[in-house]
Amino acid sequence: MSVHQEAQKIARAEVDALGKAPTDNGDLDKLRYVEACVLETLRMNNSTPGPLPHVTVEHCVIEGKSVDPGTVLIMMTGEAMKSEEPAGWFLPGTKDIDRERARNHWAFTGSPRRCPGQHLAMKECIVMAATLLRHFDDIHFTIGYDNVGEMTYINRVPSSNS
Repeated sequence: MSVHQEAQKIARAEVDALGKAPTDNGDLDKLRYVEACVLETLRMNNSTPGPLPHVTVEHCVIEGKSVDPGTVLIMMTGEAMKSEEPAGWFLPGTKDIDRERARNHWAFTGSPRRCPGQHLAMKECIVMAATLLRHFDDIHFTIGYDNVGEMTYINRVPSSNS
């Protein structure tokens, strides 16, 4: 939100309308744009940049290409999630979060082995974002800010056989 001032303005208005620090699920339900901003932040800067390998169990077609059973598919989540659109998390024509899309968020991986703390982590992020917006009027980068890059390393470490 520090880069996208308009999104920050909309989120801050939502927090200001609440009029207090969020203390329960009812309060969090009123912070839907803040939640959308958190979802968007996690989508663009997720903790699992990839690869996420999966093995197909049956024949399927992906983007017009035939894929046989037993094929290893690798999704590079960091590359798959690049647009910036907090409003994309709402159901069409509403201000309601698309719970199906949020539930399958790649930041927590997208399988039966997904992060068991996903829901708690989301609530904590929404509370933290609301707290920052409530207490700071203008969150922005300082002069001299450059686009900060990052590098992702995936390491395999040998296990000890002893």
